[in-house]
Amino acid sequence: KVITESESALIKQVIIMSTIDVLVLVLLIMIISRMVIKPIEELNERVKDLSAGEGDLTKRLEIHSNDELGQMAKNINNFLDKLQNIILNIKNTTNSAITIVGKIKDDSTK
Repeated sequence: KVITESESALIKQVIIMSTIDVLVLVLLIMIISRMVIKPIEELNERVKDLSAGEGDLTKRLEIHSNDELGQMAKNINNFLDKLQNIILNIKNTTNSAITIVGKIKDDSTK
């Protein structure tokens, strides 16, 4: 009878410890999910907003960290800076070409 009582107490203890382990595991999964998955989803939504916009190259991603996701956001912003400069140079070159063509046209009609 003494062995049965100690076995019963041991089984209870194992059940309690297993339940605590499962709860801790669920808590860890939730924490990791918030730390990893949520920032990825936020970055994805911001990039989606940028791509769905009307070509507004002045918008940038907010950088909240210096981890891999923060570096990715920074690199996307750098790419947008370069793209914005390329578009601006094309616009300026086009305006200059239009001005030159206008002058040539005026000179040829004189």
